[in-house]
Amino acid sequence: MLYALDGASGAVRWAFAAEDAITAAPTVVDGVVYVGSNDGRLYALAANTSEPDGELLWSYDAGAAISSDLALAGGMVYLANSDDELRAVDARSGQERWRYSSSRTLYGAPLTAGDLLLINRGYDILALEARSGAERSTTPTGDPPAYPSLRGDGHELFVGHRSGFLRVLGNGGDQPWAGAARWQAAALENQLAAQGDSLAVPLVRDGDRAIAVSSRGGVYAVTLADGSYDRLGQVSNIGAALLPPELAGDTLYLGDQYGDIVAFDLRERHERWRVDLGGRTFSPPAIADGRVLLAATSGKTAIAAAFDAPSGRRLWLKRFDFGFGLGSSGVLHDGRFYLAANTVYALDPTSGEVVWSAGEDVRPLQIAALDGTIYAVGFDSTFRPVLAGWDAATGHRRLLTPLDLPALPRLHEASPPAPGTFCWPSTTTHCWRWMPSAARNAGAGAPRASCPAGRWYSAAPRS
Repeated sequence: MLYALDGASGAVRWAFAAEDAITAAPTVVDGVVYVGSNDGRLYALAANTSEPDGELLWSYDAGAAISSDLALAGGMVYLANSDDELRAVDARSGQERWRYSSSRTLYGAPLTAGDLLLINRGYDILALEARSGAERSTTPTGDPPAYPSLRGDGHELFVGHRSGFLRVLGNGGDQPWAGAARWQAAALENQLAAQGDSLAVPLVRDGDRAIAVSSRGGVYAVTLADGSYDRLGQVSNIGAALLPPELAGDTLYLGDQYGDIVAFDLRERHERWRVDLGGRTFSPPAIADGRVLLAATSGKTAIAAAFDAPSGRRLWLKRFDFGFGLGSSGVLHDGRFYLAANTVYALDPTSGEVVWSAGEDVRPLQIAALDGTIYAVGFDSTFRPVLAGWDAATGHRRLLTPLDLPALPRLHEASPPAPGTFCWPSTTTHCWRWMPSAARNAGAGAPRASCPAGRWYSAAPRS
């Protein structure tokens, strides 16, 4: 299903049903919505229509499933299908202009760059002439990229590798891209490989460099201009299951899932302080007004704590019952620290005092914050899986809807791909897409059809 929601009220304006799942994002250009489906068709629909089922302008048989995003440029719609074909379709008429069959697997969405159409093929980047589909060139990329789709800014092309390194192709001039790598951090890659080590967490931007941490605790600064690196130091006795780090000033705050939190001074190149929360941690540290805020779980107790960022001195620590004992998490949002325990708590970061609590009717397992709402996945009083939401400022409940899913989702990995929407992956081999019901004020939703393994599903919050 493809839903069009009113931007002001959140009410469903129209809904279009394809013959199979729609797993890629729609693209809207000049009042037309273009979207591909796993039913093998490309659809063009009127964006502004009063028809409740949507107004179909045209559809095109792509020959195989379309599961990746589209590219639109110069009056053409470019798609990649599951048979490893690239096709170009006239955006106005829906007529095919050309098709190209690749001898290698296509990964992700095509990307337009000047007069070229680019796509990732794992070991190389294929470039076609956008108007004709004629092959222009192939550029080897070494290791297969970890991220399927290419990214570009009009001058450079960015390719992420499974080894954890980023290639930047381009010359910074007028050409959209050049068929040679600007740099690859090969020296660091070789050193890590020689030590049996690898990068363990996402890189953190620090001015003109990126801070990297290896699985053995090595801290490195990679220069963004040329990929050269400097070893800043070593974090000892920290688990390999690292959480995403946080950077504040010259200090990198790094934690593992076993409760160790380390403050590493990037300027002085040494560990500044370390604390042990005495429990498992499932969410990264949060930094606010000179405080490091953390959540942990010890047995059936949820822990929230704040430490002085410069010294590591404990400012406060609160304990709450957590009957499920599966792993509490915390999130900082608009100046408050929210904790999933036996209920959702909003804490004052300065004192740790409870500002509001959500009540006992929902037992949250994971929480996420988006657009002034705190969302939680957990169980209601009858142990039925639910998705709930509360106003971040007041604690007033905005949403409570059952989740008819094969397993609970992992909401702590949620990410907002667009305003008013959040997505999260399933913990099982299936996923579900949750969308709001047409009755806006009901505050309820219904799970739609399941999709193939590895897909994402999304929930749109009630306005």
